[in-house]
Amino acid sequence: MGIVRGTNIVTDGLVVGYDTGYGVADNETSTRFYPGAPAVNLNTDPYHSTKSAGDTVSLSAWGGDTGQGSFEVNTSPDGGGMMFINNNTSNPAGTGGVYTDFPTTRYTLTNGVTYTRSWWCKSNINQSLSGHICSCNRDSDNLYIVGGNISLTTEWQRFSETFTYTGSTSTDWQFRHINYNTSIVYIANVQLEANDFASPSVNGTRSDTASLIDLKRTRDIDLSYMSFDSTGQPDMDGSSDYVDLGSDVEISGVANAASNGWTAEYVFNSDSASTLQHFNGCEEDVHNAGWLALHQSRLQVWDRGSHVWKMGDTVFASNTWYHIAFVQVNGTTMQFYVNGVAEGGNHVGFAWTAAKAAFFARYIGRYEYNGGYSRYFNGHIPVARLYSKALTASEITQNYKALKNRFNI
Repeated sequence: MGIVRGTNIVTDGLVVGYDTGYGVADNETSTRFYPGAPAVNLNTDPYHSTKSAGDTVSLSAWGGDTGQGSFEVNTSPDGGGMMFINNNTSNPAGTGGVYTDFPTTRYTLTNGVTYTRSWWCKSNINQSLSGHICSCNRDSDNLYIVGGNISLTTEWQRFSETFTYTGSTSTDWQFRHINYNTSIVYIANVQLEANDFASPSVNGTRSDTASLIDLKRTRDIDLSYMSFDSTGQPDMDGSSDYVDLGSDVEISGVANAASNGWTAEYVFNSDSASTLQHFNGCEEDVHNAGWLALHQSRLQVWDRGSHVWKMGDTVFASNTWYHIAFVQVNGTTMQFYVNGVAEGGNHVGFAWTAAKAAFFARYIGRYEYNGGYSRYFNGHIPVARLYSKALTASEITQNYKALKNRFNI
């Protein structure tokens, strides 16, 4: 898929950054820098890597009739490999349908665990088909987990169903394709994951450090401590969720902080804008300039020397998208930007001195002071970028314009 960071994003001085593709990436679509939420596909061969085009398999049937299944090159919108073609050439006698089981190893369903099954599908005709793919216990009583009618067309669509399994934990489960009439059904990239939402198809595992890619590709970003919304986007709950950049990132060294400055840039949407919540934090914070926060519905930075918050003028609303930037221009000047515009407030006189060390960040959406207390962001931070220079007003505007349409800011 295409790059979602915007064609005009400033890259000069970028140290680390991410873009989850909010508004572009979703349960079906991955992007270059956000392949999708972490997932383990319990279907061990979703792309039928052991099959070749033209391979066939006999279909079983209730009532004595049989059909033909085959494998061809997968032309679905997601992934590659082989697609399975369920071709029933005659209506089975009596009730039931023609079926075949995926030629994969068995997987385990665990009592009380929520799973999501997803697959790509189309038909040679437009039709409403019930239960054309399901999970069954092949060594027991065929305890099907099936949905309602599914409207198939001649175009590829992705379907998903979330369910909580209740029953004995068993390793006897597998996938089954069912066709109740003489139509042809094409199925590709079947996925079963222990998530309460579907994620983009994966052949095997998409790990916590392979889900969100650093824009500089110099470090592994870890989503181990993140929740996800129904579209598969990272969603911070305000109590324990955050993005881990892997280690503290030094944005500007003490020696050159005053001359070079630094920039911390975010796109965010807070569920509770009046609550004190931090945009970033360090592994071992010592009350330095890492205190960049949303506090009393305003952007604020903690002035360690004066032991007061320095704030901006804009009053932020909950459940609203904003593009912001904290720019330490030099040793004595900090500038806040909201939606590309520099704002006023007493933060402008924030002094940067060597005694405050350098600006560090390891966590996005989390701040912890020596284990004494923690604060977490409540909402979404789908874009974060940290620069080792002070972006100019025109560069801030450039970055804002590259994102504003996607977030409808």
